[in-house]
Amino acid sequence: MKNLLLKALTSGLFTGYTPVIPGTGGTLLALLLYYILNLVFLNHLPFQIWCGSTIIFFTLLSLLTGQWAEEHFQKKDPGQFVLDEMAGFGCAIFLIPFTWTWWLAAFLLFRFFDIVKPFPAKQVQQYHGGLGIVLDDILAGIYANLVIHLLLQLSGK
Repeated sequence: MKNLLLKALTSGLFTGYTPVIPGTGGTLLALLLYYILNLVFLNHLPFQIWCGSTIIFFTLLSLLTGQWAEEHFQKKDPGQFVLDEMAGFGCAIFLIPFTWTWWLAAFLLFRFFDIVKPFPAKQVQQYHGGLGIVLDDILAGIYANLVIHLLLQLSGK
């Protein structure tokens, strides 16, 4: 039972078992989750507080469960583990105004940077456990966020 709960948690309610593209499945769940949280907290908490808290929560959860996932799935940075996408996508949309256009752009850019892993994202994967799992996604989210902020500046928004 404990393993089933850990599998459900670390795989983003089993979205990490999506064939071929588990990271994209996890990121779609992250998009949905952040959208729902945006609706819930819209008039109650500033975006940077609830979004930042959610990023910290998923990062800590990744750090705490990453070693278990690598041992359970017998693979470094297993595809089924998508908590890192939850943290990384939060970084991609942090301080980005909610419109479907900008958040979908953040989604696509996050997936691009998570797959391509430009320096130093690929290098940080050498770390073991949750640290190696989550750091590259945090960096992918930061890269996506910077591009979106640049596009926002260029568009005058």
